[in-house]
Amino acid sequence: MPSDELVARRAALEEKRRRIEALKAQKAERARQAATSQKSAASAAANLRSYVDGLLSQKPAAPAPAAPVSTPNGTPLPPPLPPAAPRASTSPRYERKVVDVLSAATQTESHDDVDEEGEAQARLEQENTERALQNRSNASSDSARKKTADIHRTEKKPVDLSSLSSRAKLVEKCLGERDVFDALFAPVSTEAVDESTANFPTSQRTTFAAPFEAACTGVAVIRERPEAFVASYASSASEFDGDVGEEGCVCVWSLASTKAPDSQFRCEAGITSIACDPRHPSLVLGGAASGQLLLFDGRTQTCVGRSPLDRHAPHASSICALSVRDDGTVLTGSSDGVCCLWAPGNLERPLEKRLLNVAVSCVDFADDSTAYVGCEAGSVQLATFGGSDPCASLGTHRGRVTCLAAHPASRKGAAASSDTLGLRRHLLASASVDWTCRLRVGSTPLGAPLDHGAHGYVASLAWSPSRAALLCTAASDGCVRLWTAASGSMIGAVEQLSAGALTSVAFSGDGRRVVVGDALGCCTVAALEASVCGEHPAEAARLDELLGGLAPTD
Repeated sequence: MPSDELVARRAALEEKRRRIEALKAQKAERARQAATSQKSAASAAANLRSYVDGLLSQKPAAPAPAAPVSTPNGTPLPPPLPPAAPRASTSPRYERKVVDVLSAATQTESHDDVDEEGEAQARLEQENTERALQNRSNASSDSARKKTADIHRTEKKPVDLSSLSSRAKLVEKCLGERDVFDALFAPVSTEAVDESTANFPTSQRTTFAAPFEAACTGVAVIRERPEAFVASYASSASEFDGDVGEEGCVCVWSLASTKAPDSQFRCEAGITSIACDPRHPSLVLGGAASGQLLLFDGRTQTCVGRSPLDRHAPHASSICALSVRDDGTVLTGSSDGVCCLWAPGNLERPLEKRLLNVAVSCVDFADDSTAYVGCEAGSVQLATFGGSDPCASLGTHRGRVTCLAAHPASRKGAAASSDTLGLRRHLLASASVDWTCRLRVGSTPLGAPLDHGAHGYVASLAWSPSRAALLCTAASDGCVRLWTAASGSMIGAVEQLSAGALTSVAFSGDGRRVVVGDALGCCTVAALEASVCGEHPAEAARLDELLGGLAPTD
Protein backbone atom coordinates (compact mmCIF):
# COMPACT_ATOMS: atom_id res chain seq x y z
CA MET A 1 0.00 0.00 0.00
CA PRO A 2 1.31 3.50 -0.82
CA SER A 3 2.34 5.63 2.03
CA ASP A 4 0.41 8.66 3.20
CA GLU A 5 2.95 11.01 1.62
CA LEU A 6 2.58 9.36 -1.83
CA VAL A 7 -1.21 9.52 -1.62
CA ALA A 8 -1.06 13.21 -0.68
CA ARG A 9 1.29 13.94 -3.59
CA ARG A 10 -0.99 12.17 -6.07
CA ALA A 11 -4.00 14.09 -4.78
CA ALA A 12 -2.10 17.38 -5.18
CA LEU A 13 -1.16 16.50 -8.79
CA GLU A 14 -4.77 15.64 -9.64
CA GLU A 15 -5.94 18.91 -8.13
CA LYS A 16 -3.33 20.80 -10.16
CA ARG A 17 -4.34 19.03 -13.38
CA ARG A 18 -8.01 19.80 -12.72
CA ARG A 19 -7.27 23.48 -12.14
CA ILE A 20 -5.20 23.72 -15.38
CA GLU A 21 -8.06 22.16 -17.43
CA ALA A 22 -10.50 24.60 -15.83
CA LEU A 23 -8.22 27.51 -16.72
CA LYS A 24 -7.88 26.28 -20.33
CA ALA A 25 -11.66 25.99 -20.66
CA GLN A 26 -12.10 29.43 -19.17
CA LYS A 27 -9.51 30.84 -21.59
CA ALA A 28 -11.23 29.25 -24.60
CA GLU A 29 -14.61 30.58 -23.48
CA ARG A 30 -13.19 34.06 -23.07
CA ALA A 31 -11.57 33.92 -26.52
CA ARG A 32 -14.88 32.83 -28.06
CA GLN A 33 -16.72 35.62 -26.25
CA ALA A 34 -14.06 38.13 -27.38
CA ALA A 35 -14.39 37.03 -31.00
CA THR A 36 -18.16 37.27 -30.82
CA SER A 37 -18.02 40.70 -29.22
CA GLN A 38 -15.50 41.84 -31.83
CA LYS A 39 -17.78 40.72 -34.62
CA SER A 40 -20.72 42.42 -32.98
CA ALA A 41 -18.69 45.62 -32.55
CA ALA A 42 -17.60 45.57 -36.19
CA SER A 43 -21.17 44.98 -37.34
CA ALA A 44 -22.42 47.76 -35.05
CA ALA A 45 -19.72 50.10 -36.37
CA ALA A 46 -20.65 49.27 -39.95
CA ASN A 47 -24.34 49.80 -39.24
CA LEU A 48 -23.61 53.07 -37.49
CA ARG A 49 -21.44 54.24 -40.34
CA SER A 50 -24.08 53.41 -42.94
CA TYR A 51 -26.74 55.06 -40.81
CA VAL A 52 -24.69 58.24 -40.46
CA ASP A 53 -23.85 58.26 -44.16
CA GLY A 54 -27.53 57.87 -44.98
CA LEU A 55 -28.39 60.79 -42.81
CA LEU A 56 -25.69 62.91 -44.37
CA SER A 57 -26.67 61.98 -47.93
CA GLN A 58 -30.29 63.07 -47.51
CA LYS A 59 -31.06 66.65 -48.79
CA PRO A 60 -33.28 68.75 -46.60
CA ALA A 61 -36.77 69.60 -48.06
CA ALA A 62 -37.58 73.18 -49.01
CA PRO A 63 -39.60 74.77 -46.32
CA ALA A 64 -43.14 75.81 -47.28
CA PRO A 65 -43.71 79.49 -47.49
CA ALA A 66 -45.00 80.77 -44.29
CA ALA A 67 -48.37 82.38 -44.27
CA PRO A 68 -48.33 86.07 -43.55
CA VAL A 69 -48.92 86.85 -40.02
CA SER A 70 -50.68 89.99 -39.02
CA THR A 71 -51.74 91.57 -35.83
CA PRO A 72 -55.41 91.89 -34.88
CA ASN A 73 -55.51 95.40 -36.12
CA GLY A 74 -54.27 94.24 -39.53
CA THR A 75 -50.68 95.30 -39.36
CA PRO A 76 -48.47 92.67 -41.09
CA LEU A 77 -45.52 91.16 -39.17
CA PRO A 78 -42.06 90.60 -40.68
CA PRO A 79 -41.25 87.10 -41.94
CA PRO A 80 -39.29 84.72 -39.65
CA LEU A 81 -35.53 84.49 -39.86
CA PRO A 82 -34.01 81.80 -42.08
CA PRO A 83 -32.62 78.70 -40.30
CA ALA A 84 -28.96 78.65 -39.42
CA ALA A 85 -26.53 76.90 -41.71
CA PRO A 86 -25.69 73.35 -40.61
CA ARG A 87 -22.33 72.76 -39.06
CA ALA A 88 -19.69 70.64 -40.63
CA SER A 89 -20.15 66.88 -40.26
CA THR A 90 -18.10 65.12 -37.58
CA SER A 91 -19.06 61.55 -38.46
CA PRO A 92 -15.57 60.41 -39.55
CA ARG A 93 -14.08 61.60 -36.26
CA TYR A 94 -16.89 59.90 -34.29
CA GLU A 95 -16.52 56.70 -36.30
CA ARG A 96 -12.80 56.57 -35.67
CA LYS A 97 -13.37 57.17 -31.95
CA VAL A 98 -15.90 54.33 -31.68
CA VAL A 99 -13.69 51.96 -33.63
CA ASP A 100 -10.69 52.91 -31.54
CA VAL A 101 -12.67 52.40 -28.29
CA LEU A 102 -13.93 49.00 -29.40
CA SER A 103 -10.44 47.96 -30.49
CA ALA A 104 -8.92 49.16 -27.21
CA ALA A 105 -11.60 47.29 -25.22
CA THR A 106 -10.94 44.09 -27.16
CA GLN A 107 -7.19 44.42 -26.69
CA THR A 108 -7.64 45.19 -22.98
CA GLU A 109 -9.92 42.21 -22.55
CA SER A 110 -7.38 39.94 -24.28
CA HIS A 111 -4.57 41.22 -22.08
CA ASP A 112 -6.75 40.74 -18.98
CA ASP A 113 -7.33 37.11 -19.94
CA VAL A 114 -3.62 36.51 -20.31
CA ASP A 115 -2.87 38.26 -17.00
CA GLU A 116 -5.59 36.30 -15.14
CA GLU A 117 -4.25 33.02 -16.52
CA GLY A 118 -0.71 33.93 -15.43
CA GLU A 119 -1.95 35.02 -12.03
CA ALA A 120 -3.92 31.79 -11.61
CA GLN A 121 -0.87 29.76 -12.62
CA ALA A 122 1.28 31.77 -10.19
CA ARG A 123 -1.30 31.34 -7.42
CA LEU A 124 -1.41 27.59 -8.05
CA GLU A 125 2.35 27.33 -7.96
CA GLN A 126 2.46 29.43 -4.79
CA GLU A 127 -0.21 27.28 -3.16
CA ASN A 128 1.71 24.13 -4.09
CA THR A 129 4.90 25.63 -2.71
CA GLU A 130 3.17 26.67 0.50
CA ARG A 131 1.57 23.24 0.83
CA ALA A 132 4.94 21.54 0.34
CA LEU A 133 6.53 23.86 2.91
CA GLN A 134 3.63 23.21 5.29
CA ASN A 135 3.98 19.44 4.87
CA ARG A 136 7.72 19.70 5.42
CA SER A 137 7.14 21.92 8.46
CA ASN A 138 4.54 19.51 9.83
CA ALA A 139 6.92 16.60 9.32
CA SER A 140 9.77 18.45 11.03
CA SER A 141 7.39 19.57 13.80
CA ASP A 142 6.23 15.98 14.36
CA SER A 143 9.83 14.82 14.44
CA ALA A 144 10.75 17.61 16.86
CA ARG A 145 7.75 16.81 19.05
CA LYS A 146 8.70 13.13 19.12
CA LYS A 147 12.26 13.99 20.06
CA THR A 148 11.02 16.38 22.74
CA ALA A 149 8.67 13.72 24.11
CA ASP A 150 11.53 11.20 24.16
CA ILE A 151 13.70 13.71 26.01
CA HIS A 152 10.90 14.37 28.52
CA ARG A 153 10.39 10.66 29.04
CA THR A 154 14.11 10.20 29.53
CA GLU A 155 14.23 13.10 31.99
CA LYS A 156 11.22 11.79 33.94
CA LYS A 157 12.64 8.28 34.10
CA PRO A 158 14.21 7.69 37.53
CA VAL A 159 17.96 7.52 37.47
CA ASP A 160 19.22 4.06 38.37
CA LEU A 161 22.22 4.47 40.63
CA SER A 162 22.35 0.87 41.73
CA SER A 163 25.24 0.00 39.43
CA LEU A 164 27.10 3.16 40.47
CA SER A 165 26.45 2.39 44.13
CA SER A 166 27.58 -1.22 43.76
CA ARG A 167 30.75 -0.15 41.93
CA ALA A 168 31.47 2.48 44.57
CA LYS A 169 31.09 -0.18 47.23
CA LEU A 170 33.39 -2.47 45.26
CA VAL A 171 36.03 0.26 45.02
CA GLU A 172 35.68 0.97 48.73
CA LYS A 173 36.05 -2.71 49.47
CA CYS A 174 39.17 -2.93 47.35
CA LEU A 175 40.62 0.06 49.18
CA GLY A 176 39.77 -1.57 52.50
CA GLU A 177 41.19 -4.99 51.68
CA ARG A 178 44.38 -4.10 53.52
CA ASP A 179 42.40 -3.48 56.68
CA VAL A 180 40.63 -6.80 56.22
CA PHE A 181 43.94 -8.58 55.77
CA ASP A 182 45.34 -6.99 58.90
CA ALA A 183 42.23 -7.89 60.87
CA LEU A 184 42.16 -11.50 59.68
CA PHE A 185 45.81 -12.51 59.42
CA ALA A 186 48.11 -9.95 61.00
CA PRO A 187 49.10 -10.73 64.60
CA VAL A 188 47.57 -8.50 67.24
CA SER A 189 50.20 -6.80 69.35
CA THR A 190 49.76 -5.76 72.96
CA GLU A 191 49.84 -1.99 73.34
CA ALA A 192 49.99 -1.76 77.11
CA VAL A 193 52.60 -3.26 79.33
CA ASP A 194 49.98 -4.32 81.85
CA GLU A 195 48.63 -7.72 80.81
CA SER A 196 45.24 -6.99 82.37
CA THR A 197 44.46 -4.32 79.73
CA ALA A 198 45.62 -6.32 76.68
CA ASN A 199 42.34 -8.07 75.83
CA PHE A 200 41.13 -5.50 73.23
CA PRO A 201 43.83 -3.19 71.80
CA THR A 202 42.35 0.22 71.06
CA SER A 203 43.96 0.39 67.61
CA GLN A 204 42.06 -2.72 66.53
CA ARG A 205 38.54 -1.41 67.10
CA THR A 206 36.11 -0.46 64.33
CA THR A 207 32.74 1.22 64.79
CA PHE A 208 29.73 0.96 62.49
CA ALA A 209 26.88 3.47 62.89
CA ALA A 210 23.22 2.64 62.25
CA PRO A 211 21.74 3.95 58.97
CA PHE A 212 18.98 5.68 60.95
CA GLU A 213 18.20 6.44 64.57
CA ALA A 214 17.47 3.08 66.17
CA ALA A 215 18.87 0.60 68.69
CA CYS A 216 20.88 -2.45 67.72
CA THR A 217 18.87 -5.46 68.87
CA GLY A 218 21.19 -8.24 67.77
CA VAL A 219 24.38 -9.21 65.95
CA ALA A 220 25.31 -12.44 64.17
CA VAL A 221 28.43 -13.57 62.32
CA ILE A 222 28.75 -15.24 58.93
CA ARG A 223 30.89 -18.35 59.16
CA GLU A 224 32.14 -18.25 55.57
CA ARG A 225 32.94 -14.52 55.79
CA PRO A 226 35.03 -13.84 58.88
CA GLU A 227 35.32 -10.15 57.94
CA ALA A 228 31.53 -9.62 57.85
CA PHE A 229 28.68 -9.65 60.33
CA VAL A 230 24.95 -8.95 60.42
CA ALA A 231 23.16 -6.47 62.69
CA SER A 232 19.45 -5.89 63.33
CA TYR A 233 17.89 -2.58 64.33
CA ALA A 234 14.61 -1.46 65.87
CA SER A 235 13.27 1.28 68.09
CA SER A 236 13.32 0.65 71.80
CA ALA A 237 9.51 0.65 71.89
CA SER A 238 9.18 -2.06 69.23
CA GLU A 239 11.48 -4.42 71.14
CA PHE A 240 9.31 -4.59 74.25
CA ASP A 241 5.87 -3.35 73.26
CA GLY A 242 5.69 -4.96 69.82
CA ASP A 243 4.29 -1.88 68.10
CA VAL A 244 3.83 -2.58 64.40
CA GLY A 245 4.82 0.39 62.27
CA GLU A 246 8.16 1.14 63.91
CA GLU A 247 10.73 0.90 61.16
CA GLY A 248 13.27 -1.91 61.37
CA CYS A 249 16.38 -2.70 59.43
CA VAL A 250 18.93 -5.47 58.85
CA CYS A 251 22.44 -4.53 57.68
CA VAL A 252 25.32 -6.67 56.49
CA TRP A 253 28.57 -4.93 57.45
CA SER A 254 32.13 -5.62 56.33
CA LEU A 255 35.46 -4.51 57.72
CA ALA A 256 36.38 -3.36 54.22
CA SER A 257 33.60 -0.73 54.20
CA THR A 258 32.66 1.05 57.40
CA LYS A 259 30.69 3.94 55.90
CA ALA A 260 27.90 1.98 54.23
CA PRO A 261 26.66 -1.61 54.64
CA ASP A 262 27.13 -4.19 51.93
CA SER A 263 23.41 -4.99 52.06
CA GLN A 264 20.50 -3.26 53.74
CA PHE A 265 16.97 -4.55 54.22
CA ARG A 266 14.16 -2.33 55.49
CA CYS A 267 11.10 -3.65 57.30
CA GLU A 268 7.82 -2.08 58.39
CA ALA A 269 8.30 -3.48 61.92
CA GLY A 270 11.32 -3.51 64.19
CA ILE A 271 13.69 -6.49 63.94
CA THR A 272 14.14 -7.87 67.47
CA SER A 273 16.32 -10.94 66.79
CA ILE A 274 18.76 -12.00 64.08
CA ALA A 275 20.58 -15.14 62.87
CA CYS A 276 22.45 -16.34 59.78
CA ASP A 277 21.78 -19.52 57.84
CA PRO A 278 24.87 -21.75 58.27
CA ARG A 279 24.34 -23.36 54.87
CA HIS A 280 24.05 -20.18 52.78
CA PRO A 281 26.18 -17.11 53.59
CA SER A 282 23.77 -14.77 51.78
CA LEU A 283 20.63 -15.78 53.73
CA VAL A 284 19.69 -13.92 56.92
CA LEU A 285 16.78 -14.71 59.25
CA GLY A 286 15.12 -12.05 61.36
CA GLY A 287 12.35 -12.04 63.95
CA ALA A 288 10.08 -9.00 63.76
CA ALA A 289 8.14 -7.13 66.41
CA SER A 290 4.99 -7.98 64.45
CA GLY A 291 5.47 -11.70 65.14
CA GLN A 292 6.68 -12.54 61.64
CA LEU A 293 9.75 -14.57 60.74
CA LEU A 294 11.53 -12.96 57.79
CA LEU A 295 14.09 -14.35 55.34
CA PHE A 296 16.43 -11.89 53.59
CA ASP A 297 18.67 -12.68 50.61
CA GLY A 298 21.82 -10.61 50.16
CA ARG A 299 22.11 -11.57 46.49
CA THR A 300 18.79 -9.98 45.50
CA GLN A 301 18.75 -7.33 48.28
CA THR A 302 15.13 -8.22 49.07
CA CYS A 303 13.00 -10.12 51.56
CA VAL A 304 12.37 -13.48 49.87
CA GLY A 305 10.16 -15.08 52.51
CA ARG A 306 8.02 -14.28 55.52
CA SER A 307 5.67 -16.13 57.81
CA PRO A 308 1.94 -15.31 57.58
CA LEU A 309 0.49 -12.43 59.54
CA ASP A 310 -3.14 -13.40 60.11
CA ARG A 311 -5.34 -14.85 62.83
CA HIS A 312 -3.63 -18.21 62.34
CA ALA A 313 -0.13 -16.74 62.75
CA PRO A 314 2.05 -18.88 65.07
CA HIS A 315 3.29 -15.89 67.08
CA ALA A 316 0.85 -13.29 68.33
CA SER A 317 3.57 -11.10 69.84
CA SER A 318 7.15 -10.07 69.12
CA ILE A 319 9.68 -12.81 68.30
CA CYS A 320 12.20 -12.14 71.04
CA ALA A 321 14.44 -15.16 70.44
CA LEU A 322 15.82 -16.87 67.32
CA SER A 323 18.25 -19.75 66.84
CA VAL A 324 19.34 -21.70 63.74
CA ARG A 325 20.69 -25.24 63.68
CA ASP A 326 23.45 -26.40 61.33
CA ASP A 327 20.96 -28.12 59.02
CA GLY A 328 18.94 -24.90 58.64
CA THR A 329 16.14 -25.72 61.10
CA VAL A 330 14.94 -22.57 62.86
CA LEU A 331 13.75 -22.20 66.46
CA THR A 332 11.71 -19.13 67.48
CA GLY A 333 10.17 -17.99 70.74
CA SER A 334 7.84 -15.15 71.73
CA SER A 335 6.70 -13.60 74.97
CA ASP A 336 3.22 -15.14 74.61
CA GLY A 337 4.71 -18.51 75.58
CA VAL A 338 4.95 -19.99 72.06
CA CYS A 339 7.98 -21.85 70.66
CA CYS A 340 7.99 -22.91 67.00
CA LEU A 341 10.18 -25.21 64.97
CA TRP A 342 10.52 -24.25 61.29
CA ALA A 343 11.73 -26.33 58.34
CA PRO A 344 14.63 -24.91 56.31
CA GLY A 345 13.36 -22.45 53.71
CA ASN A 346 9.66 -22.99 54.55
CA LEU A 347 8.06 -20.11 56.41
CA GLU A 348 4.42 -20.79 55.52
CA ARG A 349 3.67 -22.90 58.60
CA PRO A 350 5.97 -24.22 61.37
CA LEU A 351 6.79 -27.88 61.67
CA GLU A 352 5.72 -27.86 65.29
CA LYS A 353 4.26 -25.33 67.66
CA ARG A 354 4.52 -25.68 71.42
CA LEU A 355 2.56 -23.56 73.84
CA LEU A 356 4.44 -23.23 77.12
CA ASN A 357 3.00 -21.98 80.38
CA VAL A 358 5.71 -19.34 80.72
CA ALA A 359 6.63 -16.13 78.93
CA VAL A 360 9.63 -16.91 76.73
CA SER A 361 12.53 -14.42 76.63
CA CYS A 362 15.30 -16.42 74.87
CA VAL A 363 15.85 -19.84 73.26
CA ASP A 364 18.71 -21.99 71.91
CA PHE A 365 19.07 -25.49 70.53
CA ALA A 366 20.26 -28.23 72.90
CA ASP A 367 20.27 -31.04 70.31
CA ASP A 368 18.10 -32.22 67.44
CA SER A 369 14.90 -32.61 69.46
CA THR A 370 15.33 -30.43 72.55
CA ALA A 371 15.80 -26.72 73.17
CA TYR A 372 16.77 -24.50 76.08
CA VAL A 373 14.17 -21.90 76.99
CA GLY A 374 14.76 -18.81 79.13
CA CYS A 375 11.73 -17.26 80.78
CA GLU A 376 10.63 -13.85 81.95
CA ALA A 377 10.21 -15.20 85.47
CA GLY A 378 13.89 -16.18 85.62
CA SER A 379 13.72 -19.94 85.08
CA VAL A 380 15.66 -21.98 82.53
CA GLN A 381 13.79 -24.96 81.07
CA LEU A 382 14.39 -27.77 78.63
CA ALA A 383 11.60 -28.18 76.04
CA THR A 384 11.20 -31.33 73.96
CA PHE A 385 9.73 -31.29 70.45
CA GLY A 386 7.98 -34.22 68.85
CA GLY A 387 5.98 -35.07 71.94
CA SER A 388 3.79 -33.71 74.68
CA ASP A 389 6.28 -34.06 77.54
CA PRO A 390 6.29 -31.09 79.93
CA CYS A 391 9.30 -28.82 80.10
CA ALA A 392 12.02 -29.76 82.59
CA SER A 393 13.35 -27.02 84.87
CA LEU A 394 17.13 -26.65 84.87
CA GLY A 395 17.55 -23.78 87.31
CA THR A 396 16.49 -20.27 88.12
CA HIS A 397 17.78 -16.72 88.18
CA ARG A 398 16.52 -13.92 90.36
CA GLY A 399 15.34 -11.94 87.35
CA ARG A 400 14.47 -12.11 83.66
CA VAL A 401 16.75 -14.37 81.65
CA THR A 402 18.18 -12.11 78.94
CA CYS A 403 20.28 -14.63 77.05
CA LEU A 404 21.39 -18.27 77.05
CA ALA A 405 23.87 -20.08 74.84
CA ALA A 406 24.78 -23.74 74.52
CA HIS A 407 28.46 -24.59 74.10
CA PRO A 408 29.62 -24.77 70.45
CA ALA A 409 30.49 -28.44 71.02
CA SER A 410 26.75 -29.19 71.00
CA ARG A 411 26.75 -28.35 67.29
CA LYS A 412 28.69 -29.69 64.37
CA GLY A 413 32.04 -28.21 63.47
CA ALA A 414 35.55 -27.77 64.83
CA ALA A 415 34.35 -27.22 68.39
CA ALA A 416 32.39 -30.46 68.32
CA SER A 417 35.27 -32.45 66.81
CA SER A 418 37.65 -31.13 69.48
CA ASP A 419 35.32 -32.42 72.21
CA THR A 420 36.60 -35.97 71.99
CA LEU A 421 34.97 -37.04 75.25
CA GLY A 422 31.61 -35.44 74.47
CA LEU A 423 31.47 -33.60 77.79
CA ARG A 424 31.06 -30.01 76.58
CA ARG A 425 27.93 -30.54 74.50
CA HIS A 426 25.77 -30.37 77.64
CA LEU A 427 27.36 -27.14 78.90
CA LEU A 428 24.99 -24.18 79.05
CA ALA A 429 25.54 -20.53 79.97
CA SER A 430 22.66 -18.22 80.92
CA ALA A 431 22.60 -14.50 81.77
CA SER A 432 20.03 -12.45 83.63
CA VAL A 433 19.17 -9.00 84.86
CA ASP A 434 20.32 -10.11 88.32
CA TRP A 435 23.92 -9.09 87.30
CA THR A 436 25.07 -12.73 87.06
CA CYS A 437 25.96 -15.33 84.48
CA ARG A 438 25.51 -18.98 85.46
CA LEU A 439 27.10 -22.12 84.00
CA ARG A 440 25.39 -25.49 84.28
CA VAL A 441 25.47 -28.99 82.90
CA GLY A 442 21.87 -30.06 82.75
CA SER A 443 20.42 -28.97 86.07
CA THR A 444 23.77 -29.11 87.88
CA PRO A 445 25.57 -25.77 88.36
CA LEU A 446 29.21 -25.50 87.30
CA GLY A 447 31.00 -23.40 89.86
CA ALA A 448 29.80 -20.14 91.33
CA PRO A 449 27.87 -17.52 89.34
CA LEU A 450 29.97 -15.08 87.34
CA ASP A 451 29.20 -11.87 89.22
CA HIS A 452 29.25 -8.57 87.30
CA GLY A 453 28.64 -6.36 90.29
CA ALA A 454 25.79 -3.90 90.66
CA HIS A 455 26.83 -1.60 87.81
CA GLY A 456 24.89 -3.25 84.98
CA TYR A 457 22.93 -6.37 84.16
CA VAL A 458 24.16 -8.93 81.62
CA ALA A 459 22.38 -8.37 78.31
CA SER A 460 24.09 -11.00 76.16
CA LEU A 461 26.85 -13.64 76.14
CA ALA A 462 28.72 -15.77 73.61
CA TRP A 463 31.13 -18.74 73.57
CA SER A 464 34.43 -18.53 71.71
CA PRO A 465 34.66 -20.97 68.76
CA SER A 466 38.47 -21.22 69.06
CA ARG A 467 39.03 -21.41 72.82
CA ALA A 468 36.91 -24.02 74.57
CA ALA A 469 36.60 -22.33 77.98
CA LEU A 470 36.42 -18.68 76.86
CA LEU A 471 33.12 -16.86 77.47
CA CYS A 472 32.33 -13.21 76.68
CA THR A 473 29.55 -11.22 78.37
CA ALA A 474 28.11 -7.82 77.42
CA ALA A 475 26.49 -5.67 80.12
CA SER A 476 24.20 -2.67 80.21
CA ASP A 477 27.05 -0.44 81.44
CA GLY A 478 28.74 -0.69 78.01
CA CYS A 479 31.50 -3.01 79.24
CA VAL A 480 32.66 -6.37 77.92
CA ARG A 481 34.15 -9.04 80.18
CA LEU A 482 36.02 -12.24 79.33
CA TRP A 483 35.67 -15.31 81.52
CA THR A 484 37.18 -18.75 81.66
CA ALA A 485 34.71 -21.51 82.43
CA ALA A 486 37.51 -23.73 83.75
CA SER A 487 38.00 -21.58 86.86
CA GLY A 488 35.07 -19.13 86.78
CA SER A 489 37.43 -16.15 86.90
CA MET A 490 37.59 -13.07 84.71
CA ILE A 491 40.41 -12.75 82.16
CA GLY A 492 42.09 -9.38 82.19
CA ALA A 493 40.16 -6.24 83.04
CA VAL A 494 36.80 -4.83 82.15
CA GLU A 495 36.77 -3.26 78.67
CA GLN A 496 34.57 -0.23 77.88
CA LEU A 497 33.54 -0.69 74.22
CA SER A 498 30.53 1.61 74.08
CA ALA A 499 29.10 4.72 75.69
CA GLY A 500 25.62 3.17 75.69
CA ALA A 501 24.12 0.00 77.04
CA LEU A 502 25.24 -3.13 75.18
CA THR A 503 22.45 -5.29 73.80
CA SER A 504 24.22 -8.16 72.03
CA VAL A 505 27.61 -9.83 71.54
CA ALA A 506 29.03 -12.45 69.18
CA PHE A 507 32.40 -13.98 68.31
CA SER A 508 33.66 -14.00 64.73
CA GLY A 509 33.93 -17.34 62.97
CA ASP A 510 37.67 -17.61 63.64
CA GLY A 511 37.39 -16.39 67.24
CA ARG A 512 39.80 -13.47 66.70
CA ARG A 513 37.25 -10.66 67.10
CA VAL A 514 34.22 -9.75 69.19
CA VAL A 515 31.22 -7.90 67.74
CA VAL A 516 28.98 -5.94 70.11
CA GLY A 517 25.88 -3.81 69.52
CA ASP A 518 24.49 -1.11 71.78
CA ALA A 519 21.26 0.76 72.39
CA LEU A 520 22.60 3.81 70.52
CA GLY A 521 22.63 1.93 67.21
CA CYS A 522 26.41 1.46 67.00
CA CYS A 523 28.24 -1.81 66.41
CA THR A 524 31.87 -2.22 67.45
CA VAL A 525 34.27 -4.86 66.20
CA ALA A 526 37.19 -5.33 68.63
CA ALA A 527 40.13 -7.60 67.93
CA LEU A 528 41.33 -9.90 70.68
CA GLU A 529 44.94 -10.18 71.70
CA ALA A 530 46.55 -13.26 70.16
CA SER A 531 47.30 -14.86 73.52
CA VAL A 532 43.65 -14.52 74.54
CA CYS A 533 41.88 -15.89 71.47
CA GLY A 534 44.23 -18.83 70.89
CA GLU A 535 43.61 -22.33 72.15
CA HIS A 536 44.77 -23.25 75.66
CA PRO A 537 45.10 -27.05 75.93
CA ALA A 538 45.68 -27.00 79.69
CA GLU A 539 42.60 -24.91 80.24
CA ALA A 540 40.52 -27.20 78.01
CA ALA A 541 41.75 -30.24 79.94
CA ARG A 542 40.82 -28.55 83.22
CA LEU A 543 37.30 -27.84 81.86
CA ASP A 544 36.89 -31.46 80.73
CA GLU A 545 38.00 -32.61 84.17
CA LEU A 546 35.34 -30.44 85.81
CA LEU A 547 32.66 -31.58 83.40
CA GLY A 548 33.64 -35.21 83.85
CA GLY A 549 32.91 -34.95 87.56
CA LEU A 550 29.35 -33.82 86.83
CA ALA A 551 26.63 -36.13 85.63
CA PRO A 552 24.24 -34.27 83.32
CA THR A 553 20.62 -34.63 84.29
CA ASP A 554 17.66 -33.71 82.13
